[in-house]
Amino acid sequence: MVLVGAESTGKTTLAQDLCTALRRRGGPFAATRWIPEHGRDYTLEKLAREGGPDARMDALVWTTADFVAIAREQNALESRAAIDTGPVLLCDTDAFAVGIWHERYLGARSPEVESLAITEPSLYLLTHHDDVAFESDEIRDGERFRAWMTDAFVERLRGGPHRLVWIRGSREARVEAACRAIDDRTIGDQELPR
Repeated sequence: MVLVGAESTGKTTLAQDLCTALRRRGGPFAATRWIPEHGRDYTLEKLAREGGPDARMDALVWTTADFVAIAREQNALESRAAIDTGPVLLCDTDAFAVGIWHERYLGARSPEVESLAITEPSLYLLTHHDDVAFESDEIRDGERFRAWMTDAFVERLRGGPHRLVWIRGSREARVEAACRAIDDRTIGDQELPR
């Protein structure tokens, strides 16, 4: 199960809250895990490495190779975590989302990055940029791109095999809606693997 959305839309908070809620169910859900967004760590490392003492996001030069590396490591983190999680593995973004981030930073889609995305049907929970106020931090610089990113997620998810569920409202409402989506995570008779 993958949480996606534009920058500063509450994905990480939702992943943590949802993980706690599922673990409270006990039984197999007690082993629920969530995987953080590797792109954030990668960005912080790139900023420290390339930005110098007065590092700023707008000084970074991004390449397709950066996004390939992010997508590959995100996939590796998910594969390792899938070994010892409960029936749900919560992913705070994935390689599919990395493809949208590539377009946001480089202005074009990348077949190389997009080829790293999973192809089997999965449940995607999409947060909306209107529900959470933008909070700036050392790497968030995309407030003006939030609507565009939301639209890009909708367009691409609706064009593929994945199940898209909007997660809107207050923090509590989002957790409740996400739990309902997980409980009803079938497409036809096929249970989703993530």
